Amino acid sequence: MARNDDIDIEDIDDNDPEAPSQLRAYAKRQGEKAAKVSVLEKENALLRAGIDTSTRKGQAFLATTTVDLNDTAAIVADAMEFDPSIIRGSAAAAAASATTDAGTTAPSGETGAAVTPAPEPTGTDQRNALSNGATPSGAATEDIVQGSMDRARKAMAEGASEFEAMGSVIAERSAAVMAGKLAPVNPSGARQG
Repeated sequence: MARNDDIDIEDIDDNDPEAPSQLRAYAKRQGEKAAKVSVLEKENALLRAGIDTSTRKGQAFLATTTVDLNDTAAIVADAMEFDPSIIRGSAAAAAASATTDAGTTAPSGETGAAVTPAPEPTGTDQRNALSNGATPSGAATEDIVQGSMDRARKAMAEGASEFEAMGSVIAERSAAVMAGKLAPVNPSGARQG
C-alpha cells in the first residue's frame, strides 16, 4: 500500500479497507492535474502565437480570452483588440501588416482578403508625457511676454483701465516665472538665465 500523496492506480489493492479513500485521493489529484493542463495548454498556445504572458496585461488576456487555441491568427487578432503591447516581436509585425479575413469585401468592392486596420493608440503614452510637462503635439509654445501684452491691450480696448491691464500682465508673467516657463528678471531689468 502506498501513501496518499504517492498513490498510483496500480498500487491500490482492491481488497484493502483503505482502497476507497485511496481511490478518492487518486481521483482528486488527477482532477487537479487535469485542471492545470488546460491552463498550461492555453498558455502554451498564446506563447506560440507571440503573446507575452509574463506581464499583468498578458496574464489578464490569458485569463479572459475565449478564442480557438488552434487558430494563431485569431489569437493575435484578439490580442491586438485587447492590447497590442502584449504581442511580442515578429508576431506584432505580422499582426500589424497581415491580419486578414478571407472572403471579406475589399475597400474597392472586390471580394478577397482585406487588411484590418490596427487599433487606434490608447493614448496612455501621450497622457503620461503631458502630465510630465511635455508640450502637446501640434501646439505652438506661446511667447508669454508678447501674449501678456496682447491680452492687456485687448482688455484696455474693451474698457479696462491701464492699472487693471498692467496688473494682469504682472500676474501672468509672475505665474510663468513660478511655473518655470519664463526666466526671472534681475534688479537691472535683464532676464536671468
